[in-house]
Amino acid sequence: MGSQDTERKVCGEFPEFCYRAFDCNTDAEAFVNEGKFRLRCIHSCRAIEDESRRDPDEGKGHTREPGIVTVALVSPDRSEPTIWTKVEGYQEYHIESGNSILLFCTCLPNIVPDHMRRFGNHIVRINEPRRLAEDICDFFAIIGQRVLVRGCYVVYNKGERLDRQLTRDERADLAYTQKPARFAADCEFRLVVIKFGQPCSNRLLKKASYSPFVCSDRTRMCGFPRKLVVSLMHRTGQSRFRKGFSAAC
Repeated sequence: MGSQDTERKVCGEFPEFCYRAFDCNTDAEAFVNEGKFRLRCIHSCRAIEDESRRDPDEGKGHTREPGIVTVALVSPDRSEPTIWTKVEGYQEYHIESGNSILLFCTCLPNIVPDHMRRFGNHIVRINEPRRLAEDICDFFAIIGQRVLVRGCYVVYNKGERLDRQLTRDERADLAYTQKPARFAADCEFRLVVIKFGQPCSNRLLKKASYSPFVCSDRTRMCGFPRKLVVSLMHRTGQSRFRKGFSAAC
């Protein structure tokens, strides 16, 4: 794939670097040394075993935006007609994407290190997130699948009142970039893979050991990032993954 073609299919915003936490050191090593990692179907995130990390409405956006709403004035006297009128208020929007969406979730540099441990003790620093997104795009091109890869900062205002009306595109993005305020400490940055013309099957398989049910498209082995794109920051023993902080696995 030419660089110009890759540029067209990788978009969004990207931090200078970010962190990925792994539960298992083997997975962290495989990501860094072999370029092996998995993308997770957005719907399967609703079945994460750890309830404190689970968003049951993952993949759904919800906003309350200022606008004109219709209200009914109902008289206690049934003989009186109902009066309908329009007033300033908040319009509710519920958003969900029809495309198949895969996620690679990371943490931004400003995350509190102790909080990051809840995602895993083996930390990889991704030095060039945009280049990793390009690698993912190239991987899907090689296997003949058309995708768009976006860099997305997660916003933590699901279901809350906003101070303005969003554009249609801004609202559509919330299906994969919005979470409730209680997750704000996660400081999440996502690589979002949108598969063109392929809706998520969202089929459920039999029970798995780590969740009540799992989506049949829950993960996808992917990618071979360039060697300089990632570096293992946190191994067994002492290691620093952030200036001024050290911890042992």
